[in-house]
Amino acid sequence: MVRDYIYIDDTVNALTRAMTYEGPYQIFNIGSGTGRSLIEILNSIQRILDRTVEVNYHEGRTIDVPSSFLDITRAANELRWRPQISFEDGLERTIAWLRDQAAVEAQ
Repeated sequence: MVRDYIYIDDTVNALTRAMTYEGPYQIFNIGSGTGRSLIEILNSIQRILDRTVEVNYHEGRTIDVPSSFLDITRAANELRWRPQISFEDGLERTIAWLRDQAAVEAQ
């Protein structure tokens, strides 16, 4: 399965720009414009954590679309918006945040 992932700060930035947009369009795709497979995501997580994660593979569900990623051309042209945080950097930030949260909860 391939999906389009984007860091939350980029999403907020796009929504902020859309709120003040006064052009002819009302619909924008907000994403990275790039698809990533679950295997690619798993490999990135393993690299960031510097450890191997056990994976159990199962057949895909027939209702899932095999590949879904967005054309962000309209957002780029009309909102002058493109994501600024790379997938890897966003994943690293997310993992760091989760670690911080776990440390706070452990206190």
